[in-house]
Amino acid sequence: MKSHFNTVILGIAVAIIPSLASVASGQRLGKDLNEIVQLANKERSVRVATSWEPENEAALLKGFYQKYPAIKVTTDRISGIETRERILNEALAGVVEHDLVNVSGELRNNYVKAGVMTGPVAWRKLFPNVKDVHFSPDGYFAVSGFSTYIIAYNPSLVPKEKVPKKWDDCLDPYWKGKFVVLTRPRTFTGLAAGWGEEKALAFARALKDNQPVWKSSQSGALTQVAIGEYPMICGMAYHSLKSVVMRDPKTKIAYAVPSDLPFQIGEAMAIMRRTRHWY
Repeated sequence: MKSHFNTVILGIAVAIIPSLASVASGQRLGKDLNEIVQLANKERSVRVATSWEPENEAALLKGFYQKYPAIKVTTDRISGIETRERILNEALAGVVEHDLVNVSGELRNNYVKAGVMTGPVAWRKLFPNVKDVHFSPDGYFAVSGFSTYIIAYNPSLVPKEKVPKKWDDCLDPYWKGKFVVLTRPRTFTGLAAGWGEEKALAFARALKDNQPVWKSSQSGALTQVAIGEYPMICGMAYHSLKSVVMRDPKTKIAYAVPSDLPFQIGEAMAIMRRTRHWY
């Protein structure tokens, strides 16, 4: 948790620093975090495109403002690949609304190749107390959060003896043609890291053969499970389910956490090259 908080602080502070050129070509971001904070205090404002959950954002910014009261953080909530594609296309056209952007995994290489971000940044040198897992090897992204993936189900529609406990339960013929799988395969690419390619592909083929109902919207699919249209989602982000349950504790949603717990980078922050705030 501490490294999570510190990484976000670094990302927000660095985002305020001018980004006319990459570090490799002589950009000066400050020799250390203290200098970065001094420059950020002069700029006093930063705009972030993020998918932080509202309750997490409130707690995070409360701590941030206690430490850096002079810096105002404005956040715009984004979700899905489409919003990141729009931000990329606008940046290519010279329109940059955000200083710091959470870039989806599928688009990170596109952002790097398009040259719309500041970098590479010497994140480890600037913030040596944060674990290496929070920084991309290429120096373009700082990770401020990770997502874990679970099985969600409607307890009113799933018999006790059929409550899922492991991923292989999604392959039970009992669910054939009845359950939901999301088209964005983050659950299963996360599993592949531990399972290996052969096992992961075999599971994916068996899952397809069980004829799931494919859905592109995670929140939409969860709503359909809650109202009884489908009994189960095989693989979804835990934080999304948690948000729904926190808003409505009576919602008919339960979840299972298999022992093979996949996780993915949830927030990979990038500093846009043509930020709107300069010191």
